[in-house]
Amino acid sequence: MIDLLETASDLLEQAKYHTWTMSLGTRQSLGFEDENILGIAVSFDLPEDLIKEWNRVEDTVLARFGNDFRQAGEKAWNVYCVFLTSQEPTEVQARSIRAIEEDLRQTRKLAGHSLNSRELVRSALLPILPLGPRPQLTAVDASERLAKRIENLAPGMARLVLDEETSAAQLLAQLGTRS
Repeated sequence: MIDLLETASDLLEQAKYHTWTMSLGTRQSLGFEDENILGIAVSFDLPEDLIKEWNRVEDTVLARFGNDFRQAGEKAWNVYCVFLTSQEPTEVQARSIRAIEEDLRQTRKLAGHSLNSRELVRSALLPILPLGPRPQLTAVDASERLAKRIENLAPGMARLVLDEETSAAQLLAQLGTRS
């Protein structure tokens, strides 16, 4: 089993966030901030704990840091509470966890369950991670690619199809002799 907060910290730091650990009562949490977003991530042992406690955790965060958030200028509009669990929920619990993100009161919310790998934690954090690098596209010879495709569909026909001097009637006649 992975340490959710440690993994989240690593992913957020790679995305150029400043992170720090802290406690909210008896619960360990992870603070994070970049030039646009600030927030707190909290992990829960069980899905039912996440469902029962997320609202109280959010209230605790706001009671403790509300004045700081208000003084954060534009960032005050981008305060996130991230709720994570590595355990798999029942279908009913999964719906309840998804509904947390739809709660538009107070802070923006992300909630993830079944997070048992680094890639799954990354997926849960995607809304606050920067877009990945732009793919490098290599130049492709469209005629060559089309010729290969035609050869796969109708062997021996690529040269005729790509020859501008060949009429549609000639192509159809050639195809007819292949049937």
